[in-house]
Amino acid sequence: MGRVAFIPWTKFQNADEFAGYVRKWNSANTHSGHQWTIVMWKDKTAAATMGNLGFGSTIRIVGHGEAGSHKISCDEAGSNGLSYEAVFDRLVTSGLKRSFAGTIDCHSCSSGVPRPGSQSFAAKLANHLRLNGYLLISVVGYFGDLNADYFDNGGKYVHKYVEMFGGEVKKKWARMRF
Repeated sequence: MGRVAFIPWTKFQNADEFAGYVRKWNSANTHSGHQWTIVMWKDKTAAATMGNLGFGSTIRIVGHGEAGSHKISCDEAGSNGLSYEAVFDRLVTSGLKRSFAGTIDCHSCSSGVPRPGSQSFAAKLANHLRLNGYLLISVVGYFGDLNADYFDNGGKYVHKYVEMFGGEVKKKWARMRF
């Protein structure tokens, strides 16, 4: 199983912020010890990396988001916003195959939260993937603001948290599969 942190921007569009987070994830003392391969849009190695992902792999799309928005952006100000269709196009041009049988993790704040009359980013991306023949993919969105770093809660390992309902919960308890 592979793990790819997909940054749908180039290094000239503030993508280095996200690459820094991924490097921190790779050095964190987690129970799983997962290592993430960084793939930026238009990276020369993207097609080889994305095209060789096996069954059960995870592609974590990183960006900034908000509830009910159909876009993610490369900074908190909303610069260089990308719609779910644009993210899909960048995944495909980066080598995502229709036979990919794994998870796409929309790793942005409130990616699983709709607003009245507006589906969440993760739901829209999942629908768009299926309409385009990507039928073996599970898409994950989150119900609150994600912390980019791992935190030590005094246990043996560190964990990622989501801020919601006036507190923080482990990331695994604040997600929805689409």
